Amino acid sequence: MRIGKLFFGAALALTVGGAQASVICVMDSGNTALNSTVKAVLESEGHDVIMGPTYWAVTSNFDYFQFDAVYLTPNYNWSTLMNAASEQHLRDFVEQGGGLVVSEWMGWMIGQSASYWPILRAAYPMTATTSYSNETSLTYNANSTDPVMTSGMPSSFTFNTTNIAGVVTRFPSVRSGATAFYTWTSGTTTFPAVGGWNYGLGRVIAFGIVNGPTEMQNADFKRLFANAFRWTAGKTTTGPGIKGKVDLRDYFGGEQSDVLVTYHRTDNNYVVGRTTTTIAADGSFTALGPNIPGTYKVGIKARHWLRKIVGPVTTVVNTTPDIGTVSVINGDCDNDNVVTIFDYVLLSSAFDKSIGDAGYNADADLDGDGTVTIFDYLILSNAFDQFGD
Repeated sequence: MRIGKLFFGAALALTVGGAQASVICVMDSGNTALNSTVKAVLESEGHDVIMGPTYWAVTSNFDYFQFDAVYLTPNYNWSTLMNAASEQHLRDFVEQGGGLVVSEWMGWMIGQSASYWPILRAAYPMTATTSYSNETSLTYNANSTDPVMTSGMPSSFTFNTTNIAGVVTRFPSVRSGATAFYTWTSGTTTFPAVGGWNYGLGRVIAFGIVNGPTEMQNADFKRLFANAFRWTAGKTTTGPGIKGKVDLRDYFGGEQSDVLVTYHRTDNNYVVGRTTTTIAADGSFTALGPNIPGTYKVGIKARHWLRKIVGPVTTVVNTTPDIGTVSVINGDCDNDNVVTIFDYVLLSSAFDKSIGDAGYNADADLDGDGTVTIFDYLILSNAFDQFGD
């Protein structure tokens, strides 16, 4: 049963291609066991998790920009409101490139009264309603081919649910511009189950259920839950971008290479856009930019080279500014943006191996000549103990 009475009160995972691991702040749900379960699920999927305070206790000085995404789940502690300054601070984080994932109670609260979430409701991707029900199990059906949200997922799966004074909100639709990634059906009516959209430079995903401990026991739901954070941390790059050249130092291979291009806020280097592009044989490349044109720093990261951040550069519609030639340091065999003893270990394991040999590692073949030799050791030694930007 739900009542309408109002209570008033007071991260770098560098990859070039592949899934993006995220640094996630999980706000306290009001239930210690659920907090621990959520943390374990996300960590089992490769994310780094930091437990945060209860949402209504967050101050406007809280540093959201150390995280890729925030999980807000007011399940057991929903009756206290976040103060306006703190709520605005969280919305600013999303607008400036952060990710936000929320559970069902937030949606019901928005539908219940304009006094709930008066600032964050603008970023909520579902159409507000107070209609909810208590299904003991649900079947989710894929409604989108988004490669991140559907990664590792079946087209349909069924799971048991948790009842926390209700189970699922019957949203009539997602809002204009949002996507219903998964749906569920009751009788002849289909409802959005998981909806998301781009909001400012960031992304928001809303689940239509409480995301309780029972759901977290289902392997498919756990994967979907983790995918939501990959998606919100994906950093949209659909806007006007840049061009330039990359100098892959100490490299003599002739094949094309992919590079990770990141766009950063100029004040704190927070990533607001991320895309992978292919550089041509002469090192030239083009890359799309954040969906909102603006002034950003630009990071260039290729496999086994350290990241270099340049700029600032201003992206402009119908214009492709040239950032010039970016020279990157070779030697990062394990792609963690610093050259350490662990890179030596990888190189040593592949030493004297050539393309086609068991144990050959292309990321240890630093000069790209097809064989891991003493020359690769020299490249690594010259870069030892250096950090990327």
